[in-house]
Amino acid sequence: MFAQTMAARGRPFAQPTGYDTFTAAIQYNLRDVVSKIQTPLLITNPDDESFWPGQSEDLCRQLTGEREITRFTREDGANFHYEPMGRAEAECRIFDFLHDHLAKTR
Repeated sequence: MFAQTMAARGRPFAQPTGYDTFTAAIQYNLRDVVSKIQTPLLITNPDDESFWPGQSEDLCRQLTGEREITRFTREDGANFHYEPMGRAEAECRIFDFLHDHLAKTR
């Protein structure tokens, strides 16, 4: 099971070994560019985030451009990474955000 998970998570990095995947992943960091991001961003922040708890709030604080953070709660049925039981709610909020911001560019 672990090997399958690592293989799936490593696919975007296209590295031959687990070590190479970890080495490549470490190089991805927003620290040096976060202040340059000016695209309006919607940041999702689900309760019970297991992959990067707290990082949504950190990113929101560091951005200097237009941003919005939206919390997904247990009560909404939209907690956990990627809001698996609340996809309709997540998609509604994401598409509303896109609709509002794309309308401004016309």
